[in-house]
Amino acid sequence: MARDHARIMVSIWGDDDFKALRAPQQHAFFVLLSQPRLSYCGVVDYLPGRFAALSKGMTAASVETTVEGLEKASYVVVDADTQELLVRSFVRHDGLLQSPNVTKAMAKDYGQIISPRIRAAVLAELQRARRDEPDLAGWKAIKDKFPMLWEAITNPAPDPYENPSRNPYANPSEEGSGNPSENPSPDPW
Repeated sequence: MARDHARIMVSIWGDDDFKALRAPQQHAFFVLLSQPRLSYCGVVDYLPGRFAALSKGMTAASVETTVEGLEKASYVVVDADTQELLVRSFVRHDGLLQSPNVTKAMAKDYGQIISPRIRAAVLAELQRARRDEPDLAGWKAIKDKFPMLWEAITNPAPDPYENPSRNPYANPSEEGSGNPSENPSPDPW
């Protein structure tokens, strides 16, 4: 079943880190979050030219600059080699773990991620979701139908892809992301 809507929590406007983003970065976040091809893991093909075509006056270069700002602020994870982009907190905030059937779709989509770095980031988000909300209905679906993923969620191994200079999987609100507006993008998005 394809996605037909995007879930945006109104509490995002209470997040100081999100409010510290420049307007083009906030806009880009919503554009990425609402992509019809966004998987149930929050992954979409990262093709800046395609995103540039969605708004008048955009260029692939301005998309790249804006997305770099989102990545520095830990809102997305990009793997340029595999051309994949992850909306980092998607699996925790979209509500999909409340539904066993949608959770199964998410687990299948997890198996389609090519990037080891993005797989590790999704796994870290699932581990965090499990710690925060261990009673969600979707956990049983993963445990019953995807035992290897369940094992990885419940018995985490050290992350071999973690960037030693900063943790791209951290919640900016909890860890502090600095001020993403310090490096303004030259073109608005």
